[in-house]
Amino acid sequence: MSIQQDEKRSTAPSTQSSRVESFAKASKSDKAEQILFTLLLPLYDQPRRKVPFLTMILWAFRLIEMIILALFHIDSGTSLQTGFSKVVNFASGISIGFSMGKHAPIILITAFVLLILVIAAQVICTILYQKIVAMQPWILSLTQSCVEILLTALYIPFISNAITTFDCFKDEEGKNIWRADITIQCLNGNILHIIGFIIGIVFLITFLIYSVLIRTFIFNFNPKSYSLFTCRNSAFNVFEVIMTFGICFAMRMLVEWPFWRGIVTVGTSLTIVIIIYWYQPYFKYISNVLTCIIWTMFGSIRLCLEIGYAVTSASHSEIPQYFFLAAGVAIGVLMSIMSSYFIGIREKQLWLINRKFDINKLRYVPKIKTINDIDPSTRFLQHKELRTKQNIDLVDSLYIQQIKKYKNEAQPLFEYQLFQSQFLKNRIKATAVLKRLTDPMLKTSTPLRFILFCQRSTEVSGSQSGGGSQDNADQSITFQNQMAQAEEHYENAKVALKKFFEEILKRKPNFSQLPILLEQIVDQDAASRKIFEELMNQHHNNVQILRRYAKLLRDVYNETETADELLQRAEMVEEVGDNNQINEKQYLIENQTSGAASGTDESDWGAIDAMITDNNQKNKSIQRSQSRRKKKKKMKKLFGLPSNDPSLKELQGIRRGSSSYSNGDEDEASPTTGIMLLLCVSIPHILIILGFIISTIVYSQLAQQFKNQLSNTERVCSMAGVMGRAGCYSLQLLWHYYKYDYNASRVFNDGNAIALVALSSLLNSHALVGSKINDIVATIYLYTEQLGSWEVEDITVYNPVTNQNQLETLTANGQKPKVVE
Repeated sequence: MSIQQDEKRSTAPSTQSSRVESFAKASKSDKAEQILFTLLLPLYDQPRRKVPFLTMILWAFRLIEMIILALFHIDSGTSLQTGFSKVVNFASGISIGFSMGKHAPIILITAFVLLILVIAAQVICTILYQKIVAMQPWILSLTQSCVEILLTALYIPFISNAITTFDCFKDEEGKNIWRADITIQCLNGNILHIIGFIIGIVFLITFLIYSVLIRTFIFNFNPKSYSLFTCRNSAFNVFEVIMTFGICFAMRMLVEWPFWRGIVTVGTSLTIVIIIYWYQPYFKYISNVLTCIIWTMFGSIRLCLEIGYAVTSASHSEIPQYFFLAAGVAIGVLMSIMSSYFIGIREKQLWLINRKFDINKLRYVPKIKTINDIDPSTRFLQHKELRTKQNIDLVDSLYIQQIKKYKNEAQPLFEYQLFQSQFLKNRIKATAVLKRLTDPMLKTSTPLRFILFCQRSTEVSGSQSGGGSQDNADQSITFQNQMAQAEEHYENAKVALKKFFEEILKRKPNFSQLPILLEQIVDQDAASRKIFEELMNQHHNNVQILRRYAKLLRDVYNETETADELLQRAEMVEEVGDNNQINEKQYLIENQTSGAASGTDESDWGAIDAMITDNNQKNKSIQRSQSRRKKKKKMKKLFGLPSNDPSLKELQGIRRGSSSYSNGDEDEASPTTGIMLLLCVSIPHILIILGFIISTIVYSQLAQQFKNQLSNTERVCSMAGVMGRAGCYSLQLLWHYYKYDYNASRVFNDGNAIALVALSSLLNSHALVGSKINDIVATIYLYTEQLGSWEVEDITVYNPVTNQNQLETLTANGQKPKVVE
C-alpha cells in the first residue's frame, strides 16, 4: 500500500466519507430551515418491520370519533345542544365544554397546557438528541406516540372545546348569549369567559399551525414499510387536517343555516372520498380503503341526519331522526364496501403493467402526464409475486425516462432512490442518485429537504458492508455516541489499571484499595468490550471499530494475536473500500457511455457530479464573501461586546475547535444553541405579551365595575337626600292644608311667604289629627261590626291632585276635589 494511502488513513477520513460530507454541507438550508428541521428531527421515524398497533388503535378511535361528530346537533329553535347529541358527544370529549358551562375555559386551559408540554418535550428531545439516541431511545418513541395521539385522538375534541369558548348566539332581544351558559352575555362582565375567549382563539391558531406543520414534515415515505398510511408526500395529510378543522367549525358556526351546513360537511366528505379514489394518496390499498371508510361513514350519517332534523322540525317529533340515523349507518356500510371495490379497480388501472404501450409514440396509454402519476403506476411492486425481473426492469426504465423528462424536479429522483435502495438493493446507484438531489438547481420541496436533512442526521444502513456502509456509520449520531462511550470506558480501565500497578509497587501498598481498583478495571473493561462487540455485529467491516477494538485487546487484555488479526482485517477492508470507489466511478462512466450511445445526455452522472461540486464551491465562496461584507458593515455591539469578541462567539454557538471557528467564519452556529437562544428570547416576550393582554382585560373589567359602583352610590346618595328633604316639605305642606281647610289660594296667593312651622308644632298637629282619625275609624268599626267585612267593598276615594295648577283652580272657586265613584 502506498505512502499517500497511509497518510490519508492516519490523518483524515476516507475519500468517500469526505465526499458525503461535502454533499451534505452543499445541501444545507438556511438557518431558519435548519432550526425548524432540528426541532422536528426527534419526530422523524421510518419504521419498516414494526407492526403498527398504535396506528390501528388510533384509526379505530378516529372512526368512532368521526361517527360521533356526525351526531353533533344544536337545535336552531332553542340554540342549545340536544340531549341525545350532548350525551353521545360528551363520551368522546367533544361536548365537555357545554357540560361544564361557565367553567368551560378550564378545559381549554388544560388542553393548552398539554400542547405546551408536548412541544416542550419535543424541544428537550431536540437539545438532548444525541444522548437520548445513544442511551434512551425509548424517549423518542414515547414523544412520537404522544404527538400522534395529540394530533389524531385529541384533535377533534380540542378544536370543539376551543370553539365552545367563543360560540355565541343572539336571543329574541338581540343580545349575544354564550351558548355554554345562557346566563352570560358574550364579552360582557364575566372575566373567565373573556379570558377563555382570547385563549380559545390563540389556541385554535396555534394548534392548527402546529398540526399542519407536523403533518407536512412527519410522514412515512418507505414503500416497503409494514406500517399503514405510508405515502409519497404529505399533501393529502395536510388537506385532511384542514378539512377536519373546517368541518368542526362549520357545524358550530352554521347552526342557523342547516342547508349550507349540510353542503359543507357532506360535500367535504364526498370530496375527500373522490380524491382517495382518483389519486390513491397512500402506497397500500388497505390504507386508502381505511381512510375512505372514515369519510364515507361520516358523510352518509351526516346526510341522513340533516334530512332527519328537517323532518323532525316539521313533525315536532324526534322519532324520524333515529330512523334516519339507522338508515345513515346502513348506507355508510354499503358505501364503504362499494368504495373499497372501486378503489381496488382504480388502483389496478393505474399500474404500469396494465397499461398499453404505444410503439409509434413510444409512451404508455393512458399517458403519464405529471410527476404525481409516476408513483401510482409502480404500486404493483407492493405485491411480492409481481416483483419479477421483467417488471422491475420496466419500472427502472420508466423512472429513467421520467427523470429525463423532468430533469429539474427533485421528486422523481427521490422516488428513484427509494426504488433502487428498497427494491433493487443497489446501494451504489442509490447513493449516486442521492448526490444528485443536492444540486441547488433542482426544484426541491421543503418536506423533501427535511427528509434529506434527517437522513444526514440519523443512522442509515449501519449493517451494510463495504466503504459506503462505513461512511454512513461514521456519519451516524448513534455510532458516534457508542464509540465515545466505548472510548470512555477504555480510558477509565487504563487509568484504574495504572493506579493498581502504582499501588502494588509502593513500599506500603493500601490493600483496601486494590479490590476497588480491580472491580473498576473489570467493570470498565467489560463495558468497553461489550460496546465494541455490539458495534462489531452492527458494522463488522468498519475500519475505525476494528482498529480501536484491536487497541483495547492489545493494551488491556494483552491479546496480541487477536489484535493483529483485527488490524490485518482493517487493512483488507480499506483496500476493498478503495476498489468500491473505483467500481462506482466505472459504473458512472458506463452510464455516461450508454447515455451517449442512446442519443441522450441526461444520464451523464459523472458530469453532473462534477457540476454539482463546482456549483457548491462557488456558492460557498459567494456566501462567505457576502457574509464578510455584511459583518464589516454591521460592526455594532451586542450585550456590550463587539461582534468579534470570543465570548460573544461562544454565546452565539460557534463551535470551538472547528475549522470555521479557527478561520473566522461565523456562519456555522450550533443549531442547539440557536434554538436555546430563540426560546430564551421568545418565551419571556410571549409570556409578557399574554400577561399584558390578560392584565389589560382584567383591569378594564374591574374599572368598569368600580365605575358602576360609583355611579350607583351617587344615585343612592342623591335619592337619599331628596327623600330626606321631601319628608320635611310634605309635613309643612300638609300642615298648611289643615290650617287653611284645603284652600290652596289662601296658602299660595295671599302675597306672604309660607312660614316654616317648628318641628314640635308639626308633631303636635299631626298627633292631634291622627287621634281624630283613629276615633273616627273606631266609631266606624263600632257601628258596622254587625255588617261584615266592609273593607272589601268598593268605597269612594279621592283622586289625588298632583298638578298644582289644577289644585289652585278648584280651591279658588271653593270646590272640593273630584270624587271617583
